[in-house]
Amino acid sequence: MFLFLASWVNASYWVGVSKADITGPAVGSGMMGYADGSQISAGINDRQWARAFIVSQGRESHRLAIVIIDAGAVFASVYQAVLSRLEQQFGSLYNRHNVILSATHTHSAAAGQSHHFLYNMPYGVFDDRAFEKMVSGIIQAIRMAHKDLAPSEVRMKMGLLDNASRNRSLSAYENNVDASRRGSIDRFVQQLRFARGGRPLGAITWFATHAVSYPRSNLLLSSDNKGYASWAFERYAKYNWGVPSFVAAFPQTNAGDMTPNLNLDGTGPGKTPEENVREIGQRQFKKALELFNSRGNRVYGPIDSVHNWVDFSNYEVRQEYSGQQKPVKTCNPAMGYSFAAGTEDGRPPYLVRLLLGAYEGRNNEQWWIRMVTDFLTSPSEQELICQKPKPVMLSLGSRKNFHYFNDVFPSGNMHREVINQPWVPEVLPLMLARLGNFQIAALPVEPTVMAGRRLRKRLSKLSGIPSRHIVIAGYSNDYASYLTTAEEFDKQHYEGASTLYGPWELSAMMQAFSSLSMQLSKKEQPPADEAMPLDLSYLYDDVHMDDILEKEDIQYGSIMTDSQGNIHSGQSVKLQYIASHPRSGMDLDSFFYVQRKNDCTGSWDTVATDDDWTTRFKWQAGVATVEWTPDMYDKEGLYRIVIRGEYYTFIPRGRLLKKHYESISGEFYYSAHNPDVHSISSLNTFSGLERGRSCER
Repeated sequence: MFLFLASWVNASYWVGVSKADITGPAVGSGMMGYADGSQISAGINDRQWARAFIVSQGRESHRLAIVIIDAGAVFASVYQAVLSRLEQQFGSLYNRHNVILSATHTHSAAAGQSHHFLYNMPYGVFDDRAFEKMVSGIIQAIRMAHKDLAPSEVRMKMGLLDNASRNRSLSAYENNVDASRRGSIDRFVQQLRFARGGRPLGAITWFATHAVSYPRSNLLLSSDNKGYASWAFERYAKYNWGVPSFVAAFPQTNAGDMTPNLNLDGTGPGKTPEENVREIGQRQFKKALELFNSRGNRVYGPIDSVHNWVDFSNYEVRQEYSGQQKPVKTCNPAMGYSFAAGTEDGRPPYLVRLLLGAYEGRNNEQWWIRMVTDFLTSPSEQELICQKPKPVMLSLGSRKNFHYFNDVFPSGNMHREVINQPWVPEVLPLMLARLGNFQIAALPVEPTVMAGRRLRKRLSKLSGIPSRHIVIAGYSNDYASYLTTAEEFDKQHYEGASTLYGPWELSAMMQAFSSLSMQLSKKEQPPADEAMPLDLSYLYDDVHMDDILEKEDIQYGSIMTDSQGNIHSGQSVKLQYIASHPRSGMDLDSFFYVQRKNDCTGSWDTVATDDDWTTRFKWQAGVATVEWTPDMYDKEGLYRIVIRGEYYTFIPRGRLLKKHYESISGEFYYSAHNPDVHSISSLNTFSGLERGRSCER
């Protein structure tokens, strides 16, 4: 045994990292998260990315692929498509047993990728272009990370962060029998640090806080506070360590009741949403950088993982997990009244809540809502009893008969049969991965902090791995709303009303993951009669969003308002130009490029794009606005802005032709007042790495 451990301590994993763009339509797309049909994208604050990390025992050995995507959720449609394409490209090398797709749960990214009706319902649209951009981006990130595989070092770091979250459902949390033993927030920060030959390679930093610093009124695509933390870390690595390829991901854990809005009213810690998102992102980044520069513990040991499909609509839970005197079962998925009440992070309008009788804590029905519920989704008496004390507002499982509904109302950009299928998934993907002495439990729900603690404690007991070395990776491989404890479910706050499969869902989850843990240790065989999820892709084969046709006689790219002379620190440049609809430019890597003239070569070097948090891109009625505000990393010098776009037009025989355009702004000079680019250099342990050099003489 000692020889085995010693051999692993001295061995290196092979690691590959990469990222790829998955940004959806910059204009005209619904945004996943707040379920607000009026939240339609009107530009870009920052781009969304798939960040891939592959850890392998060798080039062709056991491996684990972890992909963190800037999205509201990973839907079954995306997960299934990614697995199918991976099989086409890599055979069995990457499969459901070793691939984890986790969403950061930003509420400001493009929607429309799901094949289940509920998640597209607020917008009435399945967006095949947004779906394809996400799936192909994830595949590209994995492919490039696979190509990047090389011997590397992996370390795990643990820390605490207590000023970037608060519990937004405190009374529900305090209903737990063990609530007084720990605080009401999850302060744990867990990090995997990757380096190669002493050079920083990347990091995954898990921390539980919702990506809702931007409110529902935000109309610019953004990865929210998680995206800001990634951008800040990668930008720091580029300018301080000389590693522009550094990849930093900030995924969620058990963030179900964890809000970044510290005032508990959708605001804080700053005075504006922009201040809030940057401050919460900055706090996560600084803690991640501190951990990255600490020694930590080396990760060693074999890589292994198991995956089960589990039907949560009718799962029998044994007494040892439920605490009941006889077995209990989960329920057909359903939403309660408090679901419609929303959370402190984004309440629906008061009149809507009043009309629906929706408020947090409601545990009884409203007679006329019950009539509508019976008409729309027809919950059975057994289902109503199973879900108690949740009063059912929407029954979401099993097949339905809405043919009469389709005859009256348009189906939107979805197949008419979609509404007759289950509105949410019933068979869920659960995965347990062991990376040496580190473990990841991937589950497709939003666990509350207490639900995560209990599951982590159970897995620690079974595996012998300390609980601080076990990540509860929620929001992974599908999306099935929330996961609360039975005590929190009884309170019927928003999270409990959104726990789809009834009061015993956490007990079922713990039982299912206990089985996975036994399978991982070879003490139990995989289930012989494993359930299989619905594949609804056949309903979307012929569903396409129409391309937007533009007029030929418009001079796209014509600058209307050019940069106004020179600027200084703290000032911004604004540029307006005639632009085609940004949806036609989804294949572009940016709609503009801020460029600085190289003092040595005279060439123009790009220093910012529409992905940077120093820029903003907005579009309205054929006019695009670009804003750039230099920060501490931007040098004095001569600048310009290059704008690009694409549009479709008809050519003879009714075919479409995509055309490109480009324009260049006037030149302007930026004068920096001695920016302190090393304001956090005290945290830098890689200061010896090469930075930018002055011209050689």
